Amino acid sequence: MASPPQQQVQRMDRGSFVSSESFESLTCGAPAVVIERLRQATGADAGPNALKELGESIKKAAVEKLGGGGDKGGVEVAFGGAMGRSFYATADGSTTTADVVLFYTLDPLDIDTKQSTCVRKARTECELSADEVMQALYKLQPGGGDTSDSGSGGATTSTS
Repeated sequence: MASPPQQQVQRMDRGSFVSSESFESLTCGAPAVVIERLRQATGADAGPNALKELGESIKKAAVEKLGGGGDKGGVEVAFGGAMGRSFYATADGSTTTADVVLFYTLDPLDIDTKQSTCVRKARTECELSADEVMQALYKLQPGGGDTSDSGSGGATTSTS
C-alpha cells in the first residue's frame, strides 16, 4: 500500500515563516486553477507524484515571473491545511535558504484557500524589492497564467 502524502512531509510550516522577522509576507486568495489542481493532487485518485508535480510547476512559474533562469533554488513551495505543518513541501523548512517561500493553505471552502508569499528580507538570489516580488507572484498560476482571475478572492493581508 502506498504511503499517503502526509507521510512524505518535509518540515515546513506557514506560521514560522509568516511570523519570522527574517521574512515579509503577503496572503491572498489562491487562484482558482491552483485550488482545482491542489484538490486533484490530494484526491483519492491522485497519483503518488501529484503534489510534487504541482509544487514543481508552481516553483517553475515563480522563477519565470521573477526573471530567473533555470535555477529554482531561490523559491520553495509548500501545501498544507489551516492547522499544523505542511503535507508536502519542495524543501526542508529548517534548512532552506530560499529567498521566496510560497505556502498554499487548502480549506474545504474555495474562498478560504489561501496563498501566502514569504520573501526573505536579506535576499541573496533575487534582486527585486519585496514589493516587486509580491506583485509578480500575486495569485500565481502554474504555467504563467493570467492573474486577472481572482480565484477564491478574500482579503489581502501583509506583515513585515
